[in-house]
Amino acid sequence: MTVGWQRGSGMTTARVPVGVGRVGLANVITGSRLLIAVAAFILLLVAVGGREQPLMIAAAVLAGVSLLLDGIDGRVARARHEASRFGAIFDNEADAATVALLSVGLWINGIAGWWVLLIGAMRYLFLLAGMVLPALRGRLPVSMLRKVLGISQGISLALALFGAAIHASAGWQLLPAIALVGLFWSFGRDTVHLLTRR
Repeated sequence: MTVGWQRGSGMTTARVPVGVGRVGLANVITGSRLLIAVAAFILLLVAVGGREQPLMIAAAVLAGVSLLLDGIDGRVARARHEASRFGAIFDNEADAATVALLSVGLWINGIAGWWVLLIGAMRYLFLLAGMVLPALRGRLPVSMLRKVLGISQGISLALALFGAAIHASAGWQLLPAIALVGLFWSFGRDTVHLLTRR
C-alpha cells in the first residue's frame, strides 16, 4: 500500500490520516507479504552452496507472491478506508525489506555479484545521508516514474532468481543490473531536486 510514500526516497506530498487505528485488512496483507519474503530468504539461505533447484524455485515463487500482494494492500486500504500514516510507513518498510532480502539472497547464491547488494541498501544509505544533510529529508513530489522504478527492483530480482533456478547463467545478472542503473538515476535525480530547491 503505497499511500503517501514512494519507494526509494523520502515522503511525498500526498497526505494520509495520522492515526494508527485498528490493524485493518490492508496492514495484515502487508505483514503477510513481509513474512512471505522472509520465508523466501530462509529458503535461499538453505540453498547456499548446493544451489538446490527446488528450493530456489520455491523461493522465487514466494518472492513473486509477496510482490503480487504489494499491488493489493494499497487498493484494499483505499477501498476499505483504512489508509493511515502507520500503514503507509509499514508498506514502505516492507517494500524496502523485501528488496534487501532478495538482494542478499541473490548474492549469497552467486546469482549476481556484490553490487546487487546496492539495490537493497540504497534506500537505507539515502536515509543515513539524510541524517548528515537535512535537506535530503524533505518532501518529494509524487512521481509515477519513481513508482515504476521502485516496483521494477523487486520484479527484476525475483525474475533473476527464478531464471537462475531454471537455467544457471551469468546472463540473469542483467536484470538486476538494469534495475540498479535505474535506481541510481532515480536517487540521483531526487537528491539533486532536494539539494537545489529553494
